[in-house]
Amino acid sequence: MRHLVIINQLYVVPRFRVAGDWPVGHNNSVDGGKAVLAGLNPQGAVHVKSKNLGLKPDEFDFVCPFLEGETSLIDYGNQTRWTIHPRDPKTSMIDRVILTREFLDDKPELAWFWRVYERAPVKRRPPSPRRDPMHIVCKYGGSY
Repeated sequence: MRHLVIINQLYVVPRFRVAGDWPVGHNNSVDGGKAVLAGLNPQGAVHVKSKNLGLKPDEFDFVCPFLEGETSLIDYGNQTRWTIHPRDPKTSMIDRVILTREFLDDKPELAWFWRVYERAPVKRRPPSPRRDPMHIVCKYGGSY
């Protein structure tokens, strides 16, 4: 499934206190653990809008409406993309969410989308008589 990202409402949560690099932005910083309004440039670089502070890949997690998880950059062969994996994969029905830049359906403009990949449902077969603990087979071929 693909869902349009509303760029004006894109938030990130820094994992720890992040400060700018010397000599340009060393006075800018943002505290960790609090959601802040973020921006994306066309190449996918992330920055904090209020501080004009660029963020590196291991410094933050996206606030995604579909999945609470950890953000990382993953190489998919032809392109490196922001990918969110669930914090607890055993309980999540979503495998991952990828942030992609694609064309809008009816316009020649590029936009950012959340691409949601769900887990395949586990197929369970019905228990066979041999595996059913309540099924008792008699020595002479009958069962009850």
